[in-house]
Parts: sequence; C-alpha cells; structure tokens
Amino acid sequence: MADKKPEYGWQKIPNVELFLGKKSGDRIEDKIKGAKKSIKIISPFLGPVPINWLIEKHNSGIDVKVISNDKNIFYKPKDSVVLKELIKQEISYIADKDKSRSLIKELILRLFVCAAAYFALLYVLKLDIAVLNVINKDVLVYAVISNIIIILCLTRKYKSKYARGREYSYNTTIPIKFVNYVNDKNKNPDYNVYFHSKLYIIDDETAYVGSLNFTYYGFNSNVETCLEITDKNSVLKLSKFFDSKYNDKYIETRDISYYGRQIYGEL
Repeated sequence: MADKKPEYGWQKIPNVELFLGKKSGDRIEDKIKGAKKSIKIISPFLGPVPINWLIEKHNSGIDVKVISNDKNIFYKPKDSVVLKELIKQEISYIADKDKSRSLIKELILRLFVCAAAYFALLYVLKLDIAVLNVINKDVLVYAVISNIIIILCLTRKYKSKYARGREYSYNTTIPIKFVNYVNDKNKNPDYNVYFHSKLYIIDDETAYVGSLNFTYYGFNSNVETCLEITDKNSVLKLSKFFDSKYNDKYIETRDISYYGRQIYGEL
C-alpha cells in the first residue's frame, strides 16, 4: 500500500504543550489579548465574545486576519450577533446634482412606459377589428398586464435604491474571509474547500492547533484538545500555510454585501 501524505506533509514538532478538557482556550485568550504584532485565525465557527477581542486588537493597530466558512455558520444572517459585530452598513447620499437629475429622468421614463402600456391596453380592448379574431384577447390582456407588472417591479427596485438618494456599502470591522464552499463534485477540489481547521497564530511566535472553535463555548465550556507550539520553524510553517490560504485568489469567498443586505436591509 502506497504511503499517503497530507497536502503539506508530516513534521515532528518539539516544544509542544498539551491542554485537555474544559477551558482549553484560556492560554489562547491570554495570548490574543496580549498580542503585539499580529493575530491569524482559522475557525469554522465564530462567537461574538472572542470576535470583540479581535476588533479591539485591530483597532489598536494589531494586524488581524481571519478565515472562516460560509456554510453552516450563519443559518439566519439577520439574527446573527456575530455578523452584526463583523459587518457594518454605510449609507452615502447622492450629492451630485447631475447624477440625481439623470436618476429622476430614468424613473420618469419608466413610469411613462408603464402608462403608455396601460393606455395601449385600453385602446386595444375597444377595437373591433379582424385582428382581434386572430389574437386571443385573453392572451393579449395577460401579456400587456404582465409587462406592466414587470416594469413596476423594476421601478420599485430602482426607487428603493435611488429615489431617496441613498447608496449602500458594507465593511468588516476586521479583515476576514468567508470561504464559500459548495458541495459540487464538478468544482476543482483545490479551490472548493471547507476549512475545518482550528488554528491560532500569535505574533508569528506561538501557534495553537486543536479542536476548539473560536467561540465562548469552544474556549471555556466544551471538552476540547489543544496543542501549544513554540518551535520557531513549526510556527513559521503554520504562518506560511495560513498566508497561502488567505491570499489564494482562486478560493471562492462570499461577498460581505450578501450578508449585509440581510442584516440591515436597504430601505
């Protein structure tokens, strides 16, 4: 039987300390709160309490980067406390008069087309010519009404975005990537990946790997396992592994506006 090796190979690591059971994340919490340069984290699940540790460190100038998953993490985005901490909506108002005028003209044109279709329908229904014997009246009526409905829906969507002079954008409170994993065998397995790893790298000096997610329960209540790694070469290798995944442009990630629109809405 041929030897099977993991993607990044095997490595013996000296200077490893093992933590078992509940509160296995205490040491990681202390290291995160005491970070001087950088924090790198991979975790499938995130919790609001530890996320606020990262927001505080990021705001103080620490280089923070996080990789998490899109699937099975936020079942109802609009109710997610974590997402509300991570994603903020910004509203800008259209101040350019020329742009505002062009938007108003476009809205008026849509309404004009809708009105014209309506009056055309009334006119056709009053006609008594041979063509109506060929064309089914019901089909004609439904076709015109459907067209009017489509135009009204487009106008409503347009109005919701521009009529009040508002444009929406979304930003994250920390640098984070949500990997968009799709269960599809036809997708390239090198780029369609599910991140199940729990990895914490602090200041590129200490790393932690284990079973605990970046949540309050993972760090405190659950029975978990965790290894603390301080060997310089091993931590460097883990850091390069993180960077390669974080910067891989071929790994599909979720646009944060997808979550932002569900959390805040666009009125």
